[in-house]
This record gives sequence, structure tokens and C-alpha cells, in this order.
Amino acid sequence: MVLALEQALLSWDHTRVRLTSTRTAKPFYHSMGYEDAGAPAFWGQLPGYPMVKAIG
Repeated sequence: MVLALEQALLSWDHTRVRLTSTRTAKPFYHSMGYEDAGAPAFWGQLPGYPMVKAIG
């Protein structure tokens, strides 16, 4: 699913993907090549971790 999204973004000439991850999903996104991109943002008490990946 993530690779399909990245391929779609490439077809629209995007060169970077940004997302906000949960703490639980961070290891998964790291394994897919995403990097941490700043301090967590909070939605109430839940942190969201910004991540980024260059594609193309």
C-alpha cells in the first residue's frame, strides 16, 4: 500500500512524501526508508511524529 502511494505520487511529479506517524508505526516507516522530520505534534494527549522520504 505504501509503495503504491509512492508510485502514484511519482507519477504526479512529486519528489518527497511527508506523513505523520503514530509511535507504534514509526519502526515500520523507518523500515520503508522514512526519516524523522521534527518534533512530535500533539492531538490531545496523542503524539504524531512527522516523517519524510525522498522518492524518485
